Amino acid sequence: MSETVEIDERSAAVDTLGGVIGEAGAAALEGPREQLTESALRAAFALWEDPEVRPKLLGILQAAVNSEEGAEQMR
Repeated sequence: MSETVEIDERSAAVDTLGGVIGEAGAAALEGPREQLTESALRAAFALWEDPEVRPKLLGILQAAVNSEEGAEQMR
């Protein structure tokens, strides 16, 4: 697989996850302010445990650790 294709696939994964993470963040903000941290952590753990989302999160994390392009996408 070429480097360009890998970068395109990572970009698509980041875009997809951006929406999912945004929805989880919005859900965390709906509750009482006193429970914001707890709600945000619950949303993050729920994403991590989702069998469809977890491999994408791991892939993005791996790309961020292993390449400058991946790190730039995470920023």
